[in-house]
Amino acid sequence: MSSLTRSFCVPAALAGERVDRAISLVLDMPRARVSSLVASGKVMVDGAPPVQRSKPLVEGQVVEVMVGEYAPDVAIADSTVVFKVVYADEWIAVIDKPAGLVVHHGAAHSGGTLVDGLLSKFPGLGQLAATGAMDAARPGIVHRLDRETSGLMVVGLTPQAFSVLSAAMTARQVERRYTTLVSGTVPEARGSVDAPVGRMPGNPTSMGVTATGRHAVTHYTVQARFARPVETSLLNVRLETGRTHQIRVHMSSIGHPVIGDTRYKGPSWKSLGLGGGLIAEVQAGEGVDEADPGTGAVDGDSPVPLGEWRIFLHACRLSLEHPVTGRHMEWQSSLPSELANVLQRLESACNPAGKCHA
Repeated sequence: MSSLTRSFCVPAALAGERVDRAISLVLDMPRARVSSLVASGKVMVDGAPPVQRSKPLVEGQVVEVMVGEYAPDVAIADSTVVFKVVYADEWIAVIDKPAGLVVHHGAAHSGGTLVDGLLSKFPGLGQLAATGAMDAARPGIVHRLDRETSGLMVVGLTPQAFSVLSAAMTARQVERRYTTLVSGTVPEARGSVDAPVGRMPGNPTSMGVTATGRHAVTHYTVQARFARPVETSLLNVRLETGRTHQIRVHMSSIGHPVIGDTRYKGPSWKSLGLGGGLIAEVQAGEGVDEADPGTGAVDGDSPVPLGEWRIFLHACRLSLEHPVTGRHMEWQSSLPSELANVLQRLESACNPAGKCHA
């Protein structure tokens, strides 16, 4: 057990945010816990306690939070966790996460996570976590991808970069695009889903469209439609907000769940009944090497096989302003081979002469 005070300087992107929300976002704490800390006088803004937790912050103010006694779930450097580093400098890293890899420690996941792998590749993160400058359980994690999802993530390697990137996420200044294959024929060329997303009553591990949820907007464009062996649609998706399971929940809510996403009413890989063994060929390992689904330990030559922990959702593009240099930067990630393999077979089944475009 140890006592810890966390502090940060309010960046421009968080100017005007209420005290409790800003702390929750930057320090990744539940709002209820933050409210309790404010009420008990353990939060200071420029050296004085805020009059109320809803008080708006001003750029440049220093926020100090005395989080008290706690037992952190400490991540441990693990070089066996394999993922691609797409870009890295002294402030940020952009990584390409494989499906099957959990981002950070949590229920039933006390090791072998992306964070453990990051500590191995970027030891400075561990040093910052040890001094209390970053969360000991998830140092540098600005945003997350579900275990079942692959693709691009940005990581803050310094407290300054982490704070600025977190604020940019809140201000919707980071663009994230995804490629997904959904069930059924999406009729319109493009569209948006504007519906609040929150935890479902009685099932806190699942999200859903609910009146008590948080504002969430998802935009999508149809890239291709396939009629055989089952009706599916390939979409390019842009997140305006970033709620837990947002794309999965929103697509399911309009009757087009993500392929493989059985949690949100999507068809399983085994139940698609794709005549001629379209998916069966992939599951059987045609051109696919086996990998450990527990760790997602794969590399460029060993794509993961399809399974219950793999859905057709890939974070394909990430663009942002560098938190220190201000330079506009953009990265793209091609579909992992197991998903590209499925797409190629769908294209062939739909039209042997070429792609079945929207």
